[in-house]
Order: sequence, then structure tokens, then C-alpha cells
Amino acid sequence: MKIFINSPLMSDKIIALLNGYKENGIEFRFVKKLGIKLEFEVSGIEPQEACTLAKNLIKNTEFGKVLYFNVEAGK
Repeated sequence: MKIFINSPLMSDKIIALLNGYKENGIEFRFVKKLGIKLEFEVSGIEPQEACTLAKNLIKNTEFGKVLYFNVEAGK
């Protein structure tokens, strides 16, 4: 399943944070960047839960506290 993160800034830091994330059977893998849209392949979790987890992981960083971004499940 795919999720998309839209952020005009800090895309490198978001990729570094999420790419290779593995915990409790959940895994994020960076696929590609198109403009401000980052595409990740996610396994081991439902789509909406994956979006919530990604948001929380980003918001819990120093840069994520002030970053404007949104996360959406892919189709």
C-alpha cells in the first residue's frame, strides 16, 4: 500500500526519517519524489493507520513541529 506526503520543505529529512523504518511489523520504504509529493510503500498496517503513524513520527521531530505537510493514503 502507498502513502503520499506533501511537503514543500524538509523532504530530505522526511525521507531519512521514514525510509527503512521498521517496528512492530510495520515498514516504510521510500519510492520516489514528484515535486513536493513523496511516495512511500508501507506494509504491515492499514492505510489510515499508516498515515497517522507517519504524521506522528514527523511531528515528533524538531523540524516536524513547525513544518507544514499533509499525509494521504494512496489508491
